[in-house]
Amino acid sequence: MKTLVLDLGNSTLFGGVFQHDKLLRTARIEMGAKVDEKLRHLIRGEVGRVALCSVVPDRTARLVRQVRAATGLVPRVLDATADHGLGIAY
Repeated sequence: MKTLVLDLGNSTLFGGVFQHDKLLRTARIEMGAKVDEKLRHLIRGEVGRVALCSVVPDRTARLVRQVRAATGLVPRVLDATADHGLGIAY
């Protein structure tokens, strides 16, 4: 199963596609129009799950919609409120 992982920063979206523990490809995507099209190019087929880490709460919901348009999947959003088992010390 392939996994799309995304890291949303202030101006750039970094992405990678994994198959099990092997990184197949990566991309740096400038935020703006056609993000869903660029994501389709990155994944090149189907993925079984999506994880999204974001430090920009105001842009997260829009990216979730774009990911869903590109993959048909709702990403698992990993932020400070997610049940991920990690302690946040700030």
